[in-house]
Amino acid sequence: MAQDATAVLREIRCSELFQSNGYEKIDVVGFSMGGLIAQSLAISETQKYIRKLALASTTPGGPETTGLFSEDFFHLLDDYNNDSPANNRRHAAAFFVHGLPHFWVTNNVKQLQRAVNTFISAKRPHHGILGQKHALTHFNISKKKLTQIQLPTLILHGDSDPVLHPQCASLLLHHIPTASILLFAGTGHHAYIQEPLEWINAITSFLDNDVNDVNDEEGDGVAVGGGGGKFLRRHRSLLHFDQPPREDNSCTDET
Repeated sequence: MAQDATAVLREIRCSELFQSNGYEKIDVVGFSMGGLIAQSLAISETQKYIRKLALASTTPGGPETTGLFSEDFFHLLDDYNNDSPANNRRHAAAFFVHGLPHFWVTNNVKQLQRAVNTFISAKRPHHGILGQKHALTHFNISKKKLTQIQLPTLILHGDSDPVLHPQCASLLLHHIPTASILLFAGTGHHAYIQEPLEWINAITSFLDNDVNDVNDEEGDGVAVGGGGGKFLRRHRSLLHFDQPPREDNSCTDET
């Protein structure tokens, strides 16, 4: 998957649009499995073509993340196929419901329906879905390689993510020396569905600003908000989790 993304990145850089506008580097934003691909690009020779990196609702993978992801989530689309629209709708609905807080699903049925409709409108070959599941469950970026990422990096994660525990974001933050983090309070894996404007604003603010951080609204690095649609902003030194990272909670050196 990373090889395909690398090829696309190179094609973009060589495109007439890119060249004629005087662009030099590309911003890479990866969500969930896209975050795995983004990490792969950032540790490869293509890092020199990337200006900034945003990793959303993702994980570095590896044995140290065992128990930090929902195995049930990865089986929800096992029977998804393009020959049964009704079956696909049920599976897609379960896919999104599993990744969102129950209170939000109960109060936002129409938004959930729109997400499901968008999902099933695209052709998704069964072998492609199984391949994606395999990639997600076997991904592993070594600690050594993560520390080599020198790009301005923003990590975004829902603090109530039932698919990938927020400690996955903590691992990324701990190992990428140039990373900062933004936790969305009360949001799950699909935080972009719950808080679309804040999600987009956070990423565009990071990409548009020269500094490698999303400015803290109160200027002291303390969490602001606390649920109900607001999100947390924390500096790396003040990051806390219910399950603190262990000293040895790092990825292995093997890829």
